[in-house]
Amino acid sequence: MEQEVKVETVKTQNPQEVETTTETIETEEVVEAKKSNATEVLRELSKQFSVNLFEEGGLETLKGKWQEKETVLTSTKAELDTLSKEKSNFAQLENDYKVQIEALGMGFGQESLEEVLALAKVHAKGNPIQDGLKIVKEKYGNVFTVAESIGLLHNDVKGDKPNVPRTEQERYMAQNPLYAHFEKQEK
Repeated sequence: MEQEVKVETVKTQNPQEVETTTETIETEEVVEAKKSNATEVLRELSKQFSVNLFEEGGLETLKGKWQEKETVLTSTKAELDTLSKEKSNFAQLENDYKVQIEALGMGFGQESLEEVLALAKVHAKGNPIQDGLKIVKEKYGNVFTVAESIGLLHNDVKGDKPNVPRTEQERYMAQNPLYAHFEKQEK
């Protein structure tokens, strides 16, 4: 593979300006090597994309397939982005629900759950919100907690009156045989 370099110097009317042009002349071996490389590349592309690039219209078919693949790739990336956003949203919702369940388990009422969580976020100060819930329970426990209900108090046998939650005292009285005896005597 040999190349010949031809250098020409042209003088203009102005003696200070001199133009020099360089021209490279390739020999037949170099041209033939480039043709064989291009043929091999076209064969590989033809095999890979199932298109005959040596026929008329083959290049346009290849461009169409290439654009189709780019379109599919772009839409797949967009779907992946939306799915990753949805996944992060679901993870956030799951975390929020876990915190709400934990707050309910600590005895906070459903009605005041939003206020409790807002206070917990303020008191957490960069720590997990569970720490903030504990602080809220210590500081404002009686304000937001619900009275524990232990079973149901059945008001009558017929079911005309609604059942109300039992307090600890009512439960004690229902389980004590002396109190049951006292109630019988009063009737």
